[in-house]
Amino acid sequence: STQSTWGANGALSVGMRVMTQFTRAEGGDDRWYQGVVTEVNVQKNTARIKYDDGDVEVVEAPYIHIVAAAAQIYPPQY
Repeated sequence: STQSTWGANGALSVGMRVMTQFTRAEGGDDRWYQGVVTEVNVQKNTARIKYDDGDVEVVEAPYIHIVAAAAQIYPPQY
């Protein structure tokens, strides 16, 4: 069985679109920033994210939210 790194709302994998919040506690503005997972570290429970603005950051998995996860889990009903 392959181990997974679990984000705030699902298992993270490379290429997945995600977002994190840059909190005031971190010196940020409480805004959410989107990017793409470029690497997952199961041992450390982290993922490297390349943000749309070009920044790259390694983030602890529980703080990473998958974008549109509900749409992936539940296909649209017509």
